[in-house]
Amino acid sequence: MNKVLIHWVAFICSLFMFTSCSQSLGGDVIWDYNNICFNITVQNADGQSLIDPFSAEGDAWMRQIYVEYNGKKFYNDGLAPRTELRAMIEMYRGLYVEKKNDPVKNSFHYVLRFGEFQPQYGTKQAFYVILPDGGRHKIEFTRTANGGDISHHTWVNGLPQTSETDIVLQAKAYRTSAQHAPVYLYVFLPEERDSQLSDEVMSTANVIYHDQKYSLRDIGTPISLALRADKRLIYDTHDRAVGNPYAQQHFLSFGPLTPSDKPIIERVQLRIGRKAWEVDLSCYIDQVSGMLQYHALVINSSDGSTSYRYYRNGPAVYVYHKQP
Repeated sequence: MNKVLIHWVAFICSLFMFTSCSQSLGGDVIWDYNNICFNITVQNADGQSLIDPFSAEGDAWMRQIYVEYNGKKFYNDGLAPRTELRAMIEMYRGLYVEKKNDPVKNSFHYVLRFGEFQPQYGTKQAFYVILPDGGRHKIEFTRTANGGDISHHTWVNGLPQTSETDIVLQAKAYRTSAQHAPVYLYVFLPEERDSQLSDEVMSTANVIYHDQKYSLRDIGTPISLALRADKRLIYDTHDRAVGNPYAQQHFLSFGPLTPSDKPIIERVQLRIGRKAWEVDLSCYIDQVSGMLQYHALVINSSDGSTSYRYYRNGPAVYVYHKQP
Protein backbone atom coordinates (compact mmCIF):
# COMPACT_ATOMS: atom_id res chain seq x y z
CA MET A 1 0.00 0.00 0.00
CA ASN A 2 1.55 3.32 -1.03
CA LYS A 3 1.98 6.25 1.33
CA VAL A 4 -0.73 8.37 -0.29
CA LEU A 5 -3.31 5.61 0.13
CA ILE A 6 -2.23 5.05 3.74
CA HIS A 7 -2.70 8.74 4.52
CA TRP A 8 -6.17 8.75 2.95
CA VAL A 9 -7.24 5.66 4.91
CA ALA A 10 -5.99 7.20 8.15
CA PHE A 11 -7.81 10.46 7.38
CA ILE A 12 -11.14 8.73 6.68
CA CYS A 13 -10.82 6.61 9.83
CA SER A 14 -10.16 9.72 11.88
CA LEU A 15 -13.34 11.28 10.53
CA PHE A 16 -15.39 8.27 11.61
CA MET A 17 -13.78 8.36 15.04
CA PHE A 18 -14.44 12.09 15.39
CA THR A 19 -18.11 11.87 14.45
CA SER A 20 -18.90 8.77 16.50
CA CYS A 21 -19.28 10.44 19.90
CA SER A 22 -19.87 13.78 21.53
CA GLN A 23 -20.52 15.45 24.84
CA SER A 24 -24.16 15.86 25.89
CA LEU A 25 -25.96 16.64 29.12
CA GLY A 26 -25.53 13.01 30.09
CA GLY A 27 -21.78 12.80 29.38
CA ASP A 28 -20.18 10.79 26.58
CA VAL A 29 -22.79 9.40 24.20
CA ILE A 30 -21.80 6.86 21.56
CA TRP A 31 -24.14 7.24 18.61
CA ASP A 32 -24.33 3.55 17.81
CA TYR A 33 -28.10 3.24 18.17
CA ASN A 34 -31.11 4.00 16.02
CA ASN A 35 -32.95 7.22 16.58
CA ILE A 36 -36.58 6.47 17.37
CA CYS A 37 -39.83 8.32 16.72
CA PHE A 38 -43.16 7.83 18.43
CA ASN A 39 -45.91 6.54 16.12
CA ILE A 40 -49.19 8.10 17.22
CA THR A 41 -52.44 6.66 15.88
CA VAL A 42 -55.47 8.91 16.33
CA GLN A 43 -58.82 7.16 15.85
CA ASN A 44 -62.49 7.64 16.59
CA ALA A 45 -64.61 5.58 18.98
CA ASP A 46 -65.11 2.92 16.26
CA GLY A 47 -61.38 2.44 15.78
CA GLN A 48 -61.20 4.24 12.43
CA SER A 49 -58.08 6.30 11.80
CA LEU A 50 -58.59 10.07 11.64
CA ILE A 51 -55.20 10.82 10.08
CA ASP A 52 -55.94 11.58 6.40
CA PRO A 53 -53.31 13.74 4.66
CA PHE A 54 -55.08 13.67 1.28
CA SER A 55 -58.50 15.17 2.01
CA ALA A 56 -59.22 18.85 2.55
CA GLU A 57 -60.91 18.22 5.88
CA GLY A 58 -58.19 15.84 7.03
CA ASP A 59 -55.49 18.36 6.18
CA ALA A 60 -57.31 21.18 7.98
CA TRP A 61 -57.93 18.93 10.99
CA MET A 62 -54.30 17.82 11.23
CA ARG A 63 -52.99 21.37 10.97
CA GLN A 64 -54.66 22.09 14.29
CA ILE A 65 -52.71 19.27 15.97
CA TYR A 66 -49.48 20.13 17.72
CA VAL A 67 -47.02 18.70 20.22
CA GLU A 68 -45.60 20.60 23.18
CA TYR A 69 -42.11 19.56 24.24
CA ASN A 70 -39.53 21.47 26.26
CA GLY A 71 -41.44 24.73 25.93
CA LYS A 72 -41.81 24.51 22.12
CA LYS A 73 -44.77 23.78 19.88
CA PHE A 74 -44.42 21.43 16.91
CA TYR A 75 -47.17 21.54 14.30
CA ASN A 76 -47.82 18.83 11.73
CA ASP A 77 -45.39 19.13 8.82
CA GLY A 78 -47.03 16.72 6.40
CA LEU A 79 -45.59 13.43 5.18
CA ALA A 80 -42.51 12.24 7.08
CA PRO A 81 -39.23 13.24 5.37
CA ARG A 82 -37.37 10.05 6.22
CA THR A 83 -37.06 7.12 8.61
CA GLU A 84 -34.61 6.95 11.49
CA LEU A 85 -30.93 6.75 10.75
CA ARG A 86 -28.54 4.43 12.55
CA ALA A 87 -25.60 5.82 14.49
CA MET A 88 -26.63 9.44 13.99
CA ILE A 89 -27.19 12.29 16.39
CA GLU A 90 -30.69 13.71 16.78
CA MET A 91 -30.75 15.60 13.48
CA TYR A 92 -34.21 17.11 13.72
CA ARG A 93 -37.24 17.20 15.92
CA GLY A 94 -40.67 17.56 14.41
CA LEU A 95 -44.19 16.24 13.97
CA TYR A 96 -44.87 14.41 10.72
CA VAL A 97 -47.28 11.98 9.07
CA GLU A 98 -46.25 8.56 7.82
CA LYS A 99 -47.97 5.62 6.17
CA LYS A 100 -47.97 2.55 8.44
CA ASN A 101 -48.54 -0.89 6.94
CA ASP A 102 -50.37 -3.68 8.75
CA PRO A 103 -49.19 -7.00 7.20
CA VAL A 104 -51.59 -9.01 9.36
CA LYS A 105 -54.70 -7.21 8.11
CA ASN A 106 -53.14 -6.50 4.70
CA SER A 107 -54.02 -2.84 5.10
CA PHE A 108 -52.47 0.48 6.06
CA HIS A 109 -53.27 3.70 7.86
CA TYR A 110 -51.49 6.96 8.58
CA VAL A 111 -49.91 7.89 11.89
CA LEU A 112 -48.37 10.97 13.41
CA ARG A 113 -44.65 10.67 14.11
CA PHE A 114 -42.80 12.72 16.69
CA GLY A 115 -39.06 12.49 17.19
CA GLU A 116 -36.25 11.82 16.91
CA PHE A 117 -34.63 10.57 20.13
CA GLN A 118 -31.41 8.79 21.05
CA PRO A 119 -31.19 6.44 24.09
CA GLN A 120 -29.86 9.15 26.40
CA TYR A 121 -32.90 9.99 28.55
CA GLY A 122 -32.61 8.41 31.96
CA THR A 123 -34.81 11.13 33.45
CA LYS A 124 -38.47 10.84 32.49
CA GLN A 125 -39.32 13.04 29.51
CA ALA A 126 -42.81 14.35 28.80
CA PHE A 127 -44.49 15.78 25.72
CA TYR A 128 -48.14 16.63 25.11
CA VAL A 129 -50.26 15.89 22.04
CA ILE A 130 -53.00 18.50 21.62
CA LEU A 131 -55.89 17.45 19.35
CA PRO A 132 -58.52 19.62 17.60
CA ASP A 133 -61.33 18.39 19.84
CA GLY A 134 -59.55 19.84 22.88
CA GLY A 135 -57.94 16.58 23.97
CA ARG A 136 -54.57 17.00 25.67
CA HIS A 137 -52.63 13.77 26.07
CA LYS A 138 -49.46 13.42 28.13
CA ILE A 139 -46.77 11.07 26.77
CA GLU A 140 -43.87 10.20 29.07
CA PHE A 141 -40.84 8.06 28.38
CA THR A 142 -37.36 7.07 29.43
CA ARG A 143 -34.82 5.57 27.04
CA THR A 144 -31.27 4.57 27.92
CA ALA A 145 -28.53 2.32 26.58
CA ASN A 146 -26.10 0.16 28.49
CA GLY A 147 -23.67 -1.46 26.11
CA GLY A 148 -25.88 -3.09 23.51
CA ASP A 149 -28.99 -3.20 25.74
CA ILE A 150 -31.78 -0.63 25.34
CA SER A 151 -34.12 0.15 28.22
CA HIS A 152 -37.31 1.95 27.23
CA HIS A 153 -40.53 2.75 29.12
CA THR A 154 -43.55 4.70 27.89
CA TRP A 155 -46.61 6.07 29.71
CA VAL A 156 -49.73 7.59 28.12
CA ASN A 157 -51.79 9.78 30.42
CA GLY A 158 -50.09 8.09 33.35
CA LEU A 159 -50.71 4.52 32.19
CA PRO A 160 -47.71 2.26 31.33
CA GLN A 161 -47.64 0.95 27.76
CA THR A 162 -46.59 -2.45 26.41
CA SER A 163 -45.32 -0.89 23.17
CA GLU A 164 -42.27 1.34 23.28
CA THR A 165 -43.19 3.74 20.50
CA ASP A 166 -46.69 2.89 19.19
CA ILE A 167 -49.35 5.05 20.84
CA VAL A 168 -53.13 5.08 20.25
CA LEU A 169 -55.22 8.15 21.08
CA GLN A 170 -58.95 8.70 20.64
CA ALA A 171 -60.65 11.81 19.26
CA LYS A 172 -63.98 12.92 17.88
CA ALA A 173 -64.58 12.18 14.20
CA TYR A 174 -64.96 14.94 11.61
CA ARG A 175 -66.95 15.12 8.39
CA THR A 176 -65.17 14.30 5.14
CA SER A 177 -65.82 14.98 1.47
CA ALA A 178 -64.16 14.24 -1.85
CA GLN A 179 -62.13 17.46 -1.80
CA HIS A 180 -58.38 17.03 -2.14
CA ALA A 181 -55.93 18.40 0.39
CA PRO A 182 -54.64 21.92 -0.39
CA VAL A 183 -51.32 22.87 -1.97
CA TYR A 184 -48.56 25.13 -0.67
CA LEU A 185 -46.06 27.21 -2.63
CA TYR A 186 -42.55 26.92 -1.16
CA VAL A 187 -39.82 29.54 -1.61
CA PHE A 188 -36.32 28.38 -0.72
CA LEU A 189 -33.82 31.02 0.40
CA PRO A 190 -30.32 29.60 -0.22
CA GLU A 191 -28.60 32.87 0.80
CA GLU A 192 -30.07 32.69 4.32
CA ARG A 193 -27.41 30.65 6.13
CA ASP A 194 -27.60 32.04 9.68
CA SER A 195 -29.56 30.33 12.44
CA GLN A 196 -32.29 32.99 12.19
CA LEU A 197 -33.84 34.63 9.15
CA SER A 198 -32.43 38.06 8.40
CA ASP A 199 -34.33 41.14 9.51
CA GLU A 200 -34.78 42.07 5.85
CA VAL A 201 -36.75 38.91 5.13
CA MET A 202 -38.78 39.04 8.33
CA SER A 203 -39.76 42.69 7.89
CA THR A 204 -40.19 42.99 4.11
CA ALA A 205 -41.15 39.59 2.66
CA ASN A 206 -44.68 39.60 1.26
CA VAL A 207 -46.86 37.94 -1.35
CA ILE A 208 -49.62 39.45 -3.48
CA TYR A 209 -52.23 36.92 -4.58
CA HIS A 210 -55.65 37.79 -6.02
CA ASP A 211 -54.93 41.46 -5.22
CA GLN A 212 -54.49 40.63 -1.53
CA LYS A 213 -51.18 41.26 0.27
CA TYR A 214 -49.82 38.73 2.78
CA SER A 215 -46.76 39.36 4.95
CA LEU A 216 -44.92 37.37 7.61
CA ARG A 217 -46.44 39.62 10.26
CA ASP A 218 -49.94 38.33 9.48
CA ILE A 219 -49.71 34.63 10.33
CA GLY A 220 -53.34 34.02 11.26
CA THR A 221 -54.37 30.51 12.31
CA PRO A 222 -52.59 27.27 11.28
CA ILE A 223 -55.26 26.71 8.59
CA SER A 224 -55.70 30.26 7.25
CA LEU A 225 -54.19 31.50 3.97
CA ALA A 226 -50.90 33.08 4.98
CA LEU A 227 -47.21 33.56 4.25
CA ARG A 228 -45.07 31.68 6.76
CA ALA A 229 -41.36 31.20 7.48
CA ASP A 230 -39.76 28.00 8.65
CA LYS A 231 -36.49 26.08 8.77
CA ARG A 232 -36.02 22.33 8.47
CA LEU A 233 -34.48 19.53 6.46
CA ILE A 234 -35.89 19.70 2.93
CA TYR A 235 -36.93 16.63 0.95
CA ASP A 236 -38.60 16.37 -2.45
CA THR A 237 -41.47 14.12 -3.54
CA HIS A 238 -39.12 11.15 -3.95
CA ASP A 239 -37.57 11.46 -0.47
CA ARG A 240 -34.36 12.90 -1.91
CA ALA A 241 -32.64 15.54 0.18
CA VAL A 242 -32.63 19.03 -1.31
CA GLY A 243 -29.23 20.57 -0.68
CA ASN A 244 -27.29 19.37 2.35
CA PRO A 245 -29.21 16.35 3.78
CA TYR A 246 -27.93 17.15 7.30
CA ALA A 247 -28.50 20.93 7.34
CA GLN A 248 -31.80 22.66 7.90
CA GLN A 249 -32.71 25.30 5.33
CA HIS A 250 -34.74 28.48 5.53
CA PHE A 251 -37.83 28.79 3.36
CA LEU A 252 -41.14 30.59 3.02
CA SER A 253 -44.45 28.86 2.39
CA PHE A 254 -47.69 30.32 1.09
CA GLY A 255 -51.00 28.53 1.47
CA PRO A 256 -53.19 26.60 1.81
CA LEU A 257 -54.31 26.85 -1.83
CA THR A 258 -57.30 24.86 -3.08
CA PRO A 259 -56.59 22.85 -6.27
CA SER A 260 -58.81 23.68 -9.24
CA ASP A 261 -60.60 21.12 -11.40
CA LYS A 262 -58.68 22.11 -14.56
CA PRO A 263 -55.22 23.45 -15.46
CA ILE A 264 -55.14 27.16 -14.63
CA ILE A 265 -52.01 29.30 -14.30
CA GLU A 266 -52.23 31.98 -11.61
CA ARG A 267 -49.80 34.79 -10.90
CA VAL A 268 -48.18 35.21 -7.50
CA GLN A 269 -46.04 38.27 -6.78
CA LEU A 270 -43.24 37.82 -4.25
CA ARG A 271 -41.17 40.65 -2.80
CA ILE A 272 -38.21 40.73 -0.40
CA GLY A 273 -36.56 44.10 0.20
CA ARG A 274 -36.10 45.86 -3.13
CA LYS A 275 -36.33 42.71 -5.22
CA ALA A 276 -39.53 41.26 -6.66
CA TRP A 277 -40.45 38.14 -8.61
CA GLU A 278 -43.42 37.02 -10.68
CA VAL A 279 -44.28 33.35 -10.11
CA ASP A 280 -46.58 31.34 -12.36
CA LEU A 281 -48.39 28.82 -10.19
CA SER A 282 -50.68 25.97 -11.18
CA CYS A 283 -52.33 23.32 -9.01
CA TYR A 284 -55.23 21.21 -10.21
CA ILE A 285 -56.78 17.74 -10.17
CA ASP A 286 -56.19 15.83 -13.39
CA GLN A 287 -59.64 14.69 -14.52
CA VAL A 288 -58.30 11.55 -16.19
CA SER A 289 -56.03 10.16 -13.49
CA GLY A 290 -57.61 11.91 -10.53
CA MET A 291 -54.10 12.85 -9.36
CA LEU A 292 -53.04 16.19 -7.96
CA GLN A 293 -50.76 18.14 -10.32
CA TYR A 294 -48.78 21.27 -9.47
CA HIS A 295 -45.86 23.36 -10.68
CA ALA A 296 -44.38 26.84 -10.27
CA LEU A 297 -41.86 28.91 -12.20
CA VAL A 298 -40.22 32.29 -11.59
CA ILE A 299 -40.65 34.05 -14.92
CA ASN A 300 -38.86 37.41 -14.53
CA SER A 301 -35.52 36.57 -12.96
CA SER A 302 -32.01 37.07 -14.33
CA ASP A 303 -30.14 35.95 -11.19
CA GLY A 304 -30.75 32.19 -11.25
CA SER A 305 -34.07 32.30 -9.43
CA THR A 306 -35.92 30.44 -12.17
CA SER A 307 -35.48 26.83 -11.11
CA TYR A 308 -38.33 24.96 -9.48
CA ARG A 309 -38.70 21.60 -7.82
CA TYR A 310 -41.66 19.41 -6.94
CA TYR A 311 -42.05 19.32 -3.20
CA ARG A 312 -44.26 17.06 -1.06
CA ASN A 313 -47.52 18.98 -1.11
CA GLY A 314 -46.73 21.77 -3.52
CA PRO A 315 -44.09 23.20 -5.86
CA ALA A 316 -40.96 25.04 -4.78
CA VAL A 317 -38.90 27.85 -6.30
CA TYR A 318 -35.52 29.29 -5.37
CA VAL A 319 -34.97 33.04 -5.07
CA TYR A 320 -31.78 35.01 -4.47
CA HIS A 321 -32.82 38.16 -2.67
CA LYS A 322 -29.58 39.77 -1.53
CA GLN A 323 -28.37 42.77 -3.50
CA PRO A 324 -25.19 42.26 -5.58
